[in-house]
Amino acid sequence: MESFKLLNTKLTFESGCCALEKEFRNVVQADSIVADAALLIESLDQEFEVIPARLQEITTVRDAKRMLEIGHWLLSRNPNGAVVQIYASVRAENMLRTLTNIYQHDNASRAKLSISTPPPHRPSTISLKQALRKATGRSSERFASAPDWRASHETVYGILLAFGALLALIQIETEVMGKTISDVSAEARVQREMFARPLQSVVERATRLLSTLECPLVPLLPLLRHTYAHYNQLTSLSNVSSASLLLFILYFRRKTFPYYSEH
Repeated sequence: MESFKLLNTKLTFESGCCALEKEFRNVVQADSIVADAALLIESLDQEFEVIPARLQEITTVRDAKRMLEIGHWLLSRNPNGAVVQIYASVRAENMLRTLTNIYQHDNASRAKLSISTPPPHRPSTISLKQALRKATGRSSERFASAPDWRASHETVYGILLAFGALLALIQIETEVMGKTISDVSAEARVQREMFARPLQSVVERATRLLSTLECPLVPLLPLLRHTYAHYNQLTSLSNVSSASLLLFILYFRRKTFPYYSEH
């Protein structure tokens, strides 16, 4: 009789947890907001590094309190449940939609503006040359007439924008997790799962764009510098996508350094 009561109690608890997990998914979906693409782009400086102060203007959650209340109850009473997977899945999808909007916003900006007039906050040829000077330690004026400079600039810009936006979103989501999850152990698990898909998406897109580009090494130096600078951060946040990022780095090196050694 005692064992029957215990089993019945266990089944009732598990049923209740399942119902709450479904409600948690509904709440996370309802309260997730796709970040404003223009604001996110403006949160990057001319070297595509994040400006933390500007991230405060970007909203990705309507009501963190509802997520926290349900999520905290489930994590404290059923730590091996699906809360981490649910939150990571929904928020990762939100990040992917934000990245898609950023690509579309950038394409629209290019279509509206003259080729000779860079859009607001886009690194101009001058700023790109400054980045090259910083990366090489030499004057970059000798590269001013390099063939396909503009094509390489636009492609490199697109890749750098994607990586910069992803880093900004990672900072935003890390801050949001402190309000919606508020559990250090669970947050670490969420990060490993949530950031994997967006990172893999950015890496695959970057590899695809890079494969269409034929140009000297020099216009690619800012991208090489940016990728190496953030490699450890990205791989530590998402072990699942470490292999993809490493393959991108190796592909990048094979594409650039052989050309440089031949010229």
